[in-house]
Amino acid sequence: SPSDVYSFNRNNETFFLKRSSTLYTETTYSVSREAKMLSWLSEKLKVPELIMTFQDEQFELMITKAINAKPISALFLTDQELLAIYKEALNLLNSVAIIDCPFISNIDHRLKESKFFIDNQLLDDIDQDDFDAELWGDHRTYLSLWNELTET
Repeated sequence: SPSDVYSFNRNNETFFLKRSSTLYTETTYSVSREAKMLSWLSEKLKVPELIMTFQDEQFELMITKAINAKPISALFLTDQELLAIYKEALNLLNSVAIIDCPFISNIDHRLKESKFFIDNQLLDDIDQDDFDAELWGDHRTYLSLWNELTET
């Protein structure tokens, strides 16, 4: 993510300030978009509390309150216990009805977004030294892959 995230404490509670450039407003990386998702999900799942959002000409910002929880790695669980927790979490996520979800992630949206990233040179160069031919095939650039995906 191209966002900056900062944590701070106030009254023995942890908060996070997340900031992204308004360049990303129409993309998956939009902080305003993420805030809308958190707001929507808050009625369905336990998510960080959205405290506030703000936008100016340069940045989108939001402050969230941390969930009071321990990382799963701190629980020293067996593989079976971990699998049970992951299964329960996936079932919970799968049970969320998406009928009124504000998150658009269909193929047309993702292709439009990827073209925006290509046109604005917002993608890192493909690491030719760590190139995965099975993943990329004959493509050596994002544009080459994008062109093939949009031809069909």
